Amino acid sequence: MKRTQKEQILEWLSKGGKLTSLDALDLFGCNRLAARISELRQEDCDIKVEYIGITNRYGESTRIAEYSYPQVTNRLSTSGVMG
Repeated sequence: MKRTQKEQILEWLSKGGKLTSLDALDLFGCNRLAARISELRQEDCDIKVEYIGITNRYGESTRIAEYSYPQVTNRLSTSGVMG
């Protein structure tokens, strides 16, 4: 059975990955990452957002959202799995 975008996103974040909307489109074909993140948060996933600075195609500085699931990363590093 095909996994949903939400399931794929949660798995990616649970493994310590970070996602921007462009990453989600490339990796999972997800054009509405913020909506999937909202759904996961409603299911009590404490997903964090950090706004990172980038330069757009016109050479202008802007900020985009980058999502992570830090408690998973913290649990992994505490148990010695990540170093």
